[in-house]
Amino acid sequence: MPLIETLEQIQNNLKRERYRNESSVREAIVVPILADLGWPVIDPDIVAREYSIETRRVDYALFSKGDLPDVLIEVKAVGHCEGADKQLFEYIFLYGVPFAILTDGREWTFYLPQERGIYQERRLYKLDLLERSNDEAADILQRYLSYDRINSGEAYEDARKDFQDAARKKQAAEAIPKAWEDLISEKDEILLRLISEQVQKMCGYAPADKQIWSFLKGLTSEKKPEPKGTVAPSRLSQSPVTEQPPVHRRRSSGRTLSTQFSIFGKELIARSATEAMIQILTVLSKRRNDFFERLAEQVKGKKRNHIARRPEDVYPLRPNLIHCVKPLVNGWFIGDNISNREKTEFVRKACGIAGVTFGKDIIFEVVNN
Repeated sequence: MPLIETLEQIQNNLKRERYRNESSVREAIVVPILADLGWPVIDPDIVAREYSIETRRVDYALFSKGDLPDVLIEVKAVGHCEGADKQLFEYIFLYGVPFAILTDGREWTFYLPQERGIYQERRLYKLDLLERSNDEAADILQRYLSYDRINSGEAYEDARKDFQDAARKKQAAEAIPKAWEDLISEKDEILLRLISEQVQKMCGYAPADKQIWSFLKGLTSEKKPEPKGTVAPSRLSQSPVTEQPPVHRRRSSGRTLSTQFSIFGKELIARSATEAMIQILTVLSKRRNDFFERLAEQVKGKKRNHIARRPEDVYPLRPNLIHCVKPLVNGWFIGDNISNREKTEFVRKACGIAGVTFGKDIIFEVVNN
C-alpha cells in the first residue's frame, strides 16, 4: 500500500483513538510505515524487534549494512512520550547510531545522536501526523527514514545538512537583537539616513537626528537595574542552551517591533507575527472559495480547532482564551494562542491549499518560540 494511503488510515484511526496501547502502535503504525518505506519487516536481520543493548532493549533496530544498527526506534503508547527521550539516549550512548527516533504513533521525533549538545538539542525534526498533511508527512518520512536512502547514506547526509542549517538560522536569529542594539548605540549613520529619508517622503519634513535616536532607544527593552554591590554575569559565560532569544523586543508602551514578510514579491510590515499571518491568509483566501474550510481541517488540533466559524469554537475547551481569538474574513476566526512555529506551519499549509510556493511567493520568517 502506498505510504500516503497508510498515513491516511493511521490518521483516521488516531482521531478515533483506536490505538489503545504500545503494542498496537508498534504493530499497526510503525511496522506498516516501515514496510511502505521499503524496509523488509519480515527479515529479523534488517528489522530487529526488541533489540538488546547490554541489559536494555529498544523496540526496533534497523540495519542497512554492517553489524551495527543505523536507526534505533523507541515506541510508546499514544500520548506517553514525555520523558522517554532520556531513556532512548541511554541506549544511544552505548551504540554510536546515526539516527534515533522516538514515537507514540502520532508524534515522530527524529534525533541525530552524534551532533553536539544535550539530547534535546540534538533533535532534528518533530513530525505530528495529525498536524501535518499526509503528503508532507510522507515527504519527511521518506527523506529521513526510507530504506534506500538510509542504505545509500543520503538520509543521514540530508539530515545533517538540515540540522546545521537550522542551527545557523537559530544563531543568526539570536544575534539580531544584539546587532540592533549595536546599531543604535553606535548611532549608525546609514540607519539614521534611511529613517530620515523615509520620514521626509511621508510628511515632507526631515526629523532631527535627536528625535530619531530617541525613538530608536525607546524600542529596546528596559533593563532591570542590578542590585548594588553585585556584578552582572558576563553574557559569554551564560549557557546558550538556557538563554533564549526574545521573539519580539518591546517598547515601554508594550508594543512589539514590526514583522517583515512578503506576498508575491511585495515587501510588507506588520506590527506582529499574528497580524502578518492574518494578512497572508486574507490574500490567499481569495484564490479559492473553500480556502478556510480546508485550512481549518488541516490545522485542527486534538483539543483546539484554531480556525472556526464562531469565536467560541476556536478554543472550545478553553473559554478563558476567547480574548486570543481574532477575526479573519468571510465570517471566520483564528486563535493566536500559538507559537511562531505553529504560525509558520499554518502559513505553509495555507500556501499548499492556495497553490502557491511557501518561501518564494509567500515569505514569512519569524523566530520560533
